[in-house]
Amino acid sequence: MAACGSNKSSGSSKGGGGSLVSEAADTTNQAKRGGVLKDFTPTDAPSFDYSTPISDGSLASRCYGCLVRVMPGYLKPTANELGPYMAESWETSPDGLQITMKLRQGVKFHNKPPVNGRTLDMDDALFSWKRFSDKASNRVNVVNAVNPSAPVLSFTAADAQTILIKLKEPVSYALELFAPYTGAET
Repeated sequence: MAACGSNKSSGSSKGGGGSLVSEAADTTNQAKRGGVLKDFTPTDAPSFDYSTPISDGSLASRCYGCLVRVMPGYLKPTANELGPYMAESWETSPDGLQITMKLRQGVKFHNKPPVNGRTLDMDDALFSWKRFSDKASNRVNVVNAVNPSAPVLSFTAADAQTILIKLKEPVSYALELFAPYTGAET
């Protein structure tokens, strides 16, 4: 019970007698490239193969880049707004049946074999989609070829920087399928 607090004052107290262990502080100005992010996950990943189920989405978001991401909150929880990540921009057709995404240029893999810091290209995006649609346990919620009720009909390249995603029908959550935590985590 030593960690339990009360509003009663017993001797001197710092910070005005509040019940918080410490006050929230903005430490973003201390961040530096190449620094260390201390974090934890409540379970071990069964595999680092992204097509296998990962019980905690935060692990996946630390290891893999997605097309879009949930924007983090600043000194508050996230508002669950989607923003760019591997895709720098996107546009949905007026009928809601196609999403056109532009891959962000200059994205590089980590500097370890077998990728050795090479630049992400369209072949990587298409390979990841194929692997997801062939092997991921949650593909039934996304890939129409696996489940006729799923929304994504196709995921193809229009050119070296442009992805075309065709949908079976307009769905309000289509972008969430390509972001961690919210949908398919592709």
